[in-house]
Amino acid sequence: MVTINPNDAILGATVEGLDLSQPLAPGDFRAVLGALGQYGVLRIPNQSIGAPELKKFAAAFGTLEINVANNFQEPGHPEVMILSNMKRDGKPIGLSDAGQDWHTDMSYSADRVRQRAVWHHDSAPRRLTVGRHRVRQHVRRL
Repeated sequence: MVTINPNDAILGATVEGLDLSQPLAPGDFRAVLGALGQYGVLRIPNQSIGAPELKKFAAAFGTLEINVANNFQEPGHPEVMILSNMKRDGKPIGLSDAGQDWHTDMSYSADRVRQRAVWHHDSAPRRLTVGRHRVRQHVRRL
């Protein structure tokens, strides 16, 4: 059974009881879609999925597009772009500066994008400057 738990923040909710490695039941999809409309951002923790499952889940919301950068795409799944601040053999394994500044993804498309499906797998710590203080940011694995 799917449950939606609003966060203690201005927006966002956590969705429990979904297994994105399996097809979504129509009732579960309606619950997720309603929660997305109500809370704006959804966190669906404890998933064990890969690019094919992410693509299938995202496609339930509409037609997927391939980013025009044509770079850092998941092999065999060009609709899935890899965003990462990690390096392998001294080379980035994904686009590292995605979302550094406020922007509208794919605003050049004929149909504006309303949702984004992001799967957080792993990331390296980053150093941020807050005021005059440097802090180390850790992203926890979902």
